[in-house]
Amino acid sequence: MGLGAGAPPASPWAREHHDRGIPLLTEMTARHQAVVDQIDLLRTIEPMPIIVGVNSVELAIVAGRYANGVNVRLSSPKAATYLAAAVEAAEGKRFETSGWAAVHDRSAQDRANTLQLDRLILSRLEPLSN
Repeated sequence: MGLGAGAPPASPWAREHHDRGIPLLTEMTARHQAVVDQIDLLRTIEPMPIIVGVNSVELAIVAGRYANGVNVRLSSPKAATYLAAAVEAAEGKRFETSGWAAVHDRSAQDRANTLQLDRLILSRLEPLSN
């Protein structure tokens, strides 16, 4: 199961939520707590691996503490920082690291190897535009 904290309401990535009438929390800490709450809920329903997509150190720590893995955007200049924070917060438990990139990103494999990721995810989807 893949989870994330969602985008801020004013960001271009919030369009899908707006189009469907799904409210987004405005405060980052509230969005992070919602991820923890969802993980806790999912664990009561059925045991499953949970991977958290992150774009901040704070959410990477949440992933390390509560989830089974982390996924980062490989084009982020802070990808290595996010991965390190998640792995440290996992405190030695079995924990999967993954990164995603656009399928046409020719350097993604090199970055994934440099970061020693367990998995590289390539997307054919184009970025959202406003």
